[in-house]
Amino acid sequence: MKRELFSAVSALALLPCVAPLQAAEPDGERLETLTIEALPLQDVSAAESVQPAKVVAGEELIKQRDRSLGRSLSSEPGISSADFGIGVGRPVVRGLSGPRVRVQENGLSAADVSTLSVDHAVSIDTLTARQIEVLKGPATLLYGSGAIGGVVNVVTDRIPRSAPTRVGGEIDFSVNDSTVGGAATALSLTGGLGDFAWRLHGDTRQTGDYQADGDQRLDNSATETDTSGAGGSWSGSRGYLGAAVASHASTYGIPGEEAQIDLSQDRIDLAGELYEPFPYFERLKVSAAHTDYLHTEGEAGIPEVFFDNEEAEVRVELNHAPAGGWRGALGLQATDRQFEAFGEEEVFVPPTDTRSAALFAVEEYSFGNGLDNAGRFPRRAAGA
Repeated sequence: MKRELFSAVSALALLPCVAPLQAAEPDGERLETLTIEALPLQDVSAAESVQPAKVVAGEELIKQRDRSLGRSLSSEPGISSADFGIGVGRPVVRGLSGPRVRVQENGLSAADVSTLSVDHAVSIDTLTARQIEVLKGPATLLYGSGAIGGVVNVVTDRIPRSAPTRVGGEIDFSVNDSTVGGAATALSLTGGLGDFAWRLHGDTRQTGDYQADGDQRLDNSATETDTSGAGGSWSGSRGYLGAAVASHASTYGIPGEEAQIDLSQDRIDLAGELYEPFPYFERLKVSAAHTDYLHTEGEAGIPEVFFDNEEAEVRVELNHAPAGGWRGALGLQATDRQFEAFGEEEVFVPPTDTRSAALFAVEEYSFGNGLDNAGRFPRRAAGA
């Protein structure tokens, strides 16, 4: 089956009056500007963008970081968590969930099967995140025609963009003694040698059965998650080029049932940027990822149903120089996905081999108010 589709959205939004607010501040510490990396326009903060966007980073992320992506964002207006047990927690944006909300890591798909069922978890651990971005409006067309609810982009530093002069690291340890108990530990190290930079990361998280009331506990609701990764890059005055490998594993139970889910994912990422690649263009950005995902469901630790997903994705973005008051970017996205579900029980999801490619563009013009337009021309081929 093949189909062609054109998607376009326009939005008007008032740019916030940032300068008067800054002028009225007392002689205190100025807040750090957080750049939205999921937007192709360079150096665009959430306050300056005409796009509806939210960035959770720094101390705010540390305070909100929870055992799932959905719960880490659930305190934000219009966002909730689709919990089917505490191990799931997929984000729900403005009442929309599943495939209507795209979840991605560094601009590329999470490549899991969390959109197929409410008891399937997202394969991204928030302990690896430097910041979490939520996009709504026309910019969602940069990542797919179906993400009408929004895009949740988890930004990690697994691929360093510049080489530090010395070795540094971070360690994060937390204990939860309330409703679920458990602990989480994360460790990262970053270093450099000349123009080469490297980064190592590992984390583990465990929670017990959910304590509903007093000593009563919700059986089969405990979770365990482990993530590790390593990356390196070469950087210079014209840009950088790097690669990373990562492994993610999670085990969690489904409350009210005896079933337990074990998922594992291995991921390879490539990323690079070239500044001023051609005349009249400011930046060329290329990113790619290959993921191998396996997910089993069964009782008493015996797998009965298997979900196997292998996916490759490539994105190319090209920012043009401002022209006539307009600034923007155009690009190409291509995906190849092979999915199969099988097992002892009858599975109602057919195997599919999906290939898709799309051209996209986003343009922004500011004249007091902000005008933003985006378009996407996708082509898709799928076989079962």
